[in-house]
Amino acid sequence: MLEAEYEDHPNDVEILATEEDVNLKLGDMIIVRRTGCFYTIFGLIQSIMCILSSYWYSWISCFGNHYDPHTFWISTLIFETFFAVAMIVEFITDYTDEGNEAPTRDFHKIVKRYLKDGFVLDFIPLFPLQSILDAGNFRIKIFYLPKCLRFISGFKIFDIKAVNRTIKAWQHSWVMTQIKHDPLVAED
Repeated sequence: MLEAEYEDHPNDVEILATEEDVNLKLGDMIIVRRTGCFYTIFGLIQSIMCILSSYWYSWISCFGNHYDPHTFWISTLIFETFFAVAMIVEFITDYTDEGNEAPTRDFHKIVKRYLKDGFVLDFIPLFPLQSILDAGNFRIKIFYLPKCLRFISGFKIFDIKAVNRTIKAWQHSWVMTQIKHDPLVAED
């Protein structure tokens, strides 16, 4: 237990919190809520990035890199960095089991579930196979194809119902703010 001693009476001890409470609070600060605004916006951006990167890498696999090498490496770096961050976010995002109403916020359970269910589909495209099998200036174009697996993830993540709920909530919040500031708006 975490304890604090009083200066006046060194033998009197006040219990501030148990270690479990501290770990729980730390976990609440680190764990991302799947139903939260951050994850909704991040998921939308991730869906768009999955689809765009799939088309980009499909083009590279079929036709090669006929662009400026600097542009090619910058775009690849942007995509791969984003997906590395997205993989880390998945390791700290809560989930809800079927039949449960409350989301699971236990870090160890979240990691175990992600490693079992989604990690491989996220790791395979992230693995730099095309760079490892680089033969001088010649890049084996076919090794960009595994990155196209993100197309599947992009449509799996993109939840139309969740996006509609979010837009509806934001619109409702905006309208309520307008009504609060101008009562005449409520009459329209």
